[in-house]
This record gives sequence, structure tokens and C-alpha cells, in this order.
Amino acid sequence: MPGRVVCSTATRTRETWQLVEEALGAQPQTVFEDRVYEASITDVLDLARQAPADVRTLLIVGHDPAMRGLTLKLAGDPFDDAEAGALARVRVKYPTAAIAVLSFSEGWPELGAGEARLAEFVVPDDFHAGHGKRV
Repeated sequence: MPGRVVCSTATRTRETWQLVEEALGAQPQTVFEDRVYEASITDVLDLARQAPADVRTLLIVGHDPAMRGLTLKLAGDPFDDAEAGALARVRVKYPTAAIAVLSFSEGWPELGAGEARLAEFVVPDDFHAGHGKRV
């Protein structure tokens, strides 16, 4: 469950977040941020680095190519075949409504290139194909 959500102010991302929030059945602290729209990788990374220290899980609802690029920038060397496969999928395509789950052990200000692990990458087709993945 995200402790904080940073969502683009674009209509599509706001609608996406509303659907996710309803499905979660929770209302985490949500900030609608103009800077996410048309953001660069560095812009989104800077927003993540500004997350409050007490936030353990941050969800950013943003746009490609920044979200794909940020995922690839943050993900370190693959730990196993599953992570290598997930990274390969991100490199090929980061479709609308994809979810990349990254983990790292440092504080938000220290988040940087290669500092995270790509724990999961889920795309809408994973659900349509009957895989029943759950994030």
C-alpha cells in the first residue's frame, strides 16, 4: 500500500489513479503535481528524492518516456533470471497502465542510478492473458 502518491495533473493519470485508489480501498496521501506532466527522468527522480522520510512506499503515476527511463535508470544489475526478464520487458515497451515495483534500502534522498531492484513489472496484458498476476 503506498504511503504517498505523486500523480500527474493530466486528466488520464488522475482517472487512472482514481480507479486504482478505489480498487485498493484506501486513500493514501495524494499530491497532484504539475511537474510530473512532460517530466524528464531527472524531474521525476527529484520528486521521488523529496518524499518525506516516513514514507516507506511511494507511488508515482506519470507518463512515458520518463517512467520507463526512470525504471531503467534506477534498476541495478539483475539479481536473478526473473529480474533480468522484467528488465528486458521494460526495455522493449512500457505500456499504458504498466506498473514497475522497485525496491531499495536507503533513504529517498540517496535514490540514484543502479540503487534499486526491479521487484516486479506488470502490464495490463498480464491480466488479460489469464496469468492472474497480483501486485
